[in-house]
Amino acid sequence: MNYAYKTKINRLILNISYVVCLLAAFFTLSCTKTMELAPLSQNKITEFKIVNLPDTVIFGSIDQVEKSITVYIPYYYGLAVIDPEIKVSEGARLKEEVLPVDLNETGTTYTVKAKDGSTQVYKLKIVQQNTPDLTVRWSNTGVFYPRTTLSITGNFMASGVGLAKVHLISEKTSKETLLNGGILVTGSGLYEYYLNALEIPTDIDTGYYKGRISFLGHVKELPQIHIIYKQPDVLIGSKEVKRGDEIVYSAAPETLIIGLKSVNVTIAGITYDLPIKSYNNTSITLIIPNDFPLGEHLYIPMKILFNNWVTLNKTASITVTN
Repeated sequence: MNYAYKTKINRLILNISYVVCLLAAFFTLSCTKTMELAPLSQNKITEFKIVNLPDTVIFGSIDQVEKSITVYIPYYYGLAVIDPEIKVSEGARLKEEVLPVDLNETGTTYTVKAKDGSTQVYKLKIVQQNTPDLTVRWSNTGVFYPRTTLSITGNFMASGVGLAKVHLISEKTSKETLLNGGILVTGSGLYEYYLNALEIPTDIDTGYYKGRISFLGHVKELPQIHIIYKQPDVLIGSKEVKRGDEIVYSAAPETLIIGLKSVNVTIAGITYDLPIKSYNNTSITLIIPNDFPLGEHLYIPMKILFNNWVTLNKTASITVTN
């Protein structure tokens, strides 16, 4: 090996050694430098779970970047609302009261406030994992009356209370009436369920109505039905009162008190008017006059008169004391 070549090799080794020393010095200085880490946020939701299930819980997925909570609700749990239980960072608190949330609610948020006063807002997203379709029909058809109930048959695939909302829409005015009640029960077939106890309210107008049902993300129309009023009728039971006291009678099932005019009874050939203090669709409040005969009056004739309705002829039993 000649002298020039050996000189080049020595210079190369020297240069490499120099670079290695520089790198070693750099890394030594870097390793000894203290790095300040940003403090962790203390205004977080750390756990979100649904607890209104009999044998299990559903956990929500918390996105700390988007500040959202996503909860997936399978249809077979039969939930109409969710009851959340929320954990937050140590020392933090929620500004809102944690209340049950309707599955169709879209604007629910939770604000977490840390000890240092900083806040963070999380948006709740409810994803309903519903049945692929819904087929429904009225279980009963024909003419209906206020204070009667409707029933719907369909492939609901769930049971419980409050899962479905049913409206009647007036063909004449387009006014919508929400039907109270609604209990889902299993029917005779695998895909047959009944939504029972949908009560037609007392203040609904007569006429033709279309139906609409909302259930687990599905909205379906139901055929037209006809609602009319029945002849008013009253339940007359035995009463014991004092002169000047009130006496109350209730409307018979499926009927309303409409256009009440007057009420009287006949005792020993003498007719006594019972002044009407008040009445509504379901009851009558009368006053026993001060000249009403004392004693036990069994099976006395009572007449209840209405405007535009047939007079009711009833038999009453009233005991009157001082």
